[in-house]
Amino acid sequence: MTYNASVGRLTFRFYSTSDGRQITVSDPIVENVKPHGPDLLEEDPTLPAGETQQVDYAVDGADVTVKRTVMRDGVVVSEDVVFTRYLPWRAVYKIGTGEATGN
Repeated sequence: MTYNASVGRLTFRFYSTSDGRQITVSDPIVENVKPHGPDLLEEDPTLPAGETQQVDYAVDGADVTVKRTVMRDGVVVSEDVVFTRYLPWRAVYKIGTGEATGN
């Protein structure tokens, strides 16, 4: 297993002999996109007044469907349809209300 933090990718490598299966995965079908709401601002007395920190990022919600097909010797062995509903998420900012720091 390797993790590449610069691109946010985790890679697993499995080693085995082939049993002849071929797997295909469809492109995702994205439907019912729900826009994210407005930014959420939260007062934080542990941050100095005037300082702002983003602690979460906005993302739209959507319904996503992906189909996986497993074949062996040209015959479909199994088909799976995976449906996932992603909820929209607002960006969250912490707004400092604590004592101001001198510069």
